[in-house]
Amino acid sequence: MGRKKKLYTERELTAVRAKRALREYVAAHGYKKLTATVLADLLGVSLSTITRLAIGGLAGVVKETIKESDCWPPFFEKFKLPAYAKAWKKMMMFIQMMQAFFDSFFMSEDMQHAILGQISVESEVLREISEARERQGAELLAIADGHFKGSGVSFRAVMALLLGGIYYLVLHAKYNKSTVCGIDINKQADYLEVKDTIAYLIELVWQDGGKKRKRWEKRQQPGNEGFASAA
Repeated sequence: MGRKKKLYTERELTAVRAKRALREYVAAHGYKKLTATVLADLLGVSLSTITRLAIGGLAGVVKETIKESDCWPPFFEKFKLPAYAKAWKKMMMFIQMMQAFFDSFFMSEDMQHAILGQISVESEVLREISEARERQGAELLAIADGHFKGSGVSFRAVMALLLGGIYYLVLHAKYNKSTVCGIDINKQADYLEVKDTIAYLIELVWQDGGKKRKRWEKRQQPGNEGFASAA
């Protein structure tokens, strides 16, 4: 027997159409002037139809649409290790995760539009999505805290700069289509160079932080209070 096809209710079909319309509108105009009225007009329905959507009105449509293209939630599930994992495994996890994000963000126009909205539009729902992502990210970053304890090296600051750099390079390449410091990631050679540099920077900081942490730990041992670390 063939599998029965799911029958969608009118509200469910409207929600599907709403997400499709939102993607098309945001691709052309961004999130700045998006309202429930605009979405209703795009669909040719009443404003009350949008507000009564089962997924939660305009805010629900935005959340569900971004959720479908947001690569971070599956990354948070895929890239995770226990706190007791070996240091080199943690380092490789962060390298692989950031390289994978670079690939995904470069390929996903929907994700690019979402990030553009989050950094340029004052929106409660966009901020909620960003803050939820931050909470999950904080749990992941916590597994690196022990490696950098007492080192004076902020791995979180390094990751913030890498993340911001990826956002900027990709958005610049996709929308401005010009170089940044002579780098054009629309060219394969430059793209691969940036991807390799992500790994290089994380490894460099990881090794430096580990060395400085060990010197700090030595100073904490009884009798070594006056120990001066090498320059």
